Amino acid sequence: MKVSRAVLKTSSLWRHRGLSLTDWHEFARTGKWQDPRENLMYACIVIDNARKFFKREGLRLNDDQLLHAVIAAYNGGATATKNAIKAGKDIDANTTGKDYGRDVLNRTAWFQLHGWK
Repeated sequence: MKVSRAVLKTSSLWRHRGLSLTDWHEFARTGKWQDPRENLMYACIVIDNARKFFKREGLRLNDDQLLHAVIAAYNGGATATKNAIKAGKDIDANTTGKDYGRDVLNRTAWFQLHGWK
């Protein structure tokens, strides 16, 4: 099954593609982003790499903070998120709306309230 070529223009340089809205990654410049399975598998790899990055960096984050940082990194980049944390800024300081991670976590709470585990 192929996803339509839904490309959201966010600026003259950046385009988000597919279910996981990848952009500057090499993956987004190939045809694979159109395949839902490939798209979501790639998003999982990006998320796992961010988790490993934060563990390697030795940041003292509890489990909730780590989850928040990984989500923020998915949107704003792992290095930018790490730099924000080290500077004492909010984890979401470099994300869309400066609340991307918090917004995603709030949305997961809605699903939990409605029976998802």
